[in-house]
Amino acid sequence: SKIDITLSCTETGLHLIVRDNGCGFDTMKLQELSDKTLYGFGVSMMRERAVLLGGTFRIESIIDEGTTVYVDIPLQEKEDNSGDD
Repeated sequence: SKIDITLSCTETGLHLIVRDNGCGFDTMKLQELSDKTLYGFGVSMMRERAVLLGGTFRIESIIDEGTTVYVDIPLQEKEDNSGDD
C-alpha cells in the first residue's frame, strides 16, 4: 500500500489531498451507513470540521484502486486593527 499526502497554501486557501492505492470502497454505501450507525463517523467529523471553517470536504473512491480525500479551507484576510485611518 502507498499513501500520498499533499498540503499546499495558495492565495485562496489551504488545500489538502490524501490519496491511497488501497482497496477503495463504495462512497454511496458509506453515506448510507453513516446515517444509521457510527460507521463512517470519522468521515462525518472531518466533513463537519471543514464546513465549520468555511471549507469543503470530498471523498472519491474506486473499488480496487484506492481513495482520495480533498479538503479545501479558505484563508480569511486579517482585519487591520492598527487604528491608522
